[in-house]
Amino acid sequence: MITITFRSLHNDLKRTLSFLVVPNISDSVPNDLIPRERLKIPSYIRLADPEFHKPAPVDMFIGSGTTLSLFCIGTINLSQGNNDLIFQKTMLGWVLGEGLNFPKTSARGVANNCMLTDLESSIERFWLIEEIPEKVQFSAAEHECEEHFKKYVTRNEDGRYVVALPFKKSPELLGQSRSIATKRLQYLMSKFSRNANCKEQYNAAIQTYIDLGYMSTAESSDDSGYYLPHHAVIKSSNSTTKVRVVFDASAKTTSGYSLNDLLMTGPTIQDSLYSLVLRF
Repeated sequence: MITITFRSLHNDLKRTLSFLVVPNISDSVPNDLIPRERLKIPSYIRLADPEFHKPAPVDMFIGSGTTLSLFCIGTINLSQGNNDLIFQKTMLGWVLGEGLNFPKTSARGVANNCMLTDLESSIERFWLIEEIPEKVQFSAAEHECEEHFKKYVTRNEDGRYVVALPFKKSPELLGQSRSIATKRLQYLMSKFSRNANCKEQYNAAIQTYIDLGYMSTAESSDDSGYYLPHHAVIKSSNSTTKVRVVFDASAKTTSGYSLNDLLMTGPTIQDSLYSLVLRF
């Protein structure tokens, strides 16, 4: 976007407007050279564009509101037959609105213009623009995460997929987290002391993780590594699991970093909500 101040060639009128910068607005205007000598332009008219008869690129495209605000009282109709020729007075000078059809003279006689457009190509481009892209465009960070997965993913003896954590920063940036996790656990146990049923279900969920091999008892009690705080989410309306274990990898350590801060997020691999609604 750019802000431009333009002024009239004939007076001190100035206007400042903001424009979007695009490679091309349209084809040259007019399409062909207008035979100016055949137009009976009054001598007192001061044109906003003295070179209006020569094909040239469109420099600016302004809205109808701004355009109408520049109009003045004054119209000259020089139309003849099938040729429309209207001069309109504006604060920038007189402008020409034309629908001229002057035949051109060639070596073989009179030649007329025929404007063609590739309708099929235009419709195809329209649908390509409106179509939801099939190929998802990943960012550089998302590509890096995907390459990490391809490089380190393996399958264990049980057929499960195993992949190393996709660190984007060194895990050495993590500070101490044992004390924070311990305080969270103490708060959780205090909460369970008032709800024995919730404690029983929570212990059963933790035991399931142990039985499946998802977690095991820590052999050391030092401050190395990252201690993952966890808490219970209770939904009494659920017909099956009313207590769910939630692990908080966004908990900050003493260095100000959490585990989530050091891990790459990766691309979204499921369909977007917009696509699902359209499909529905």
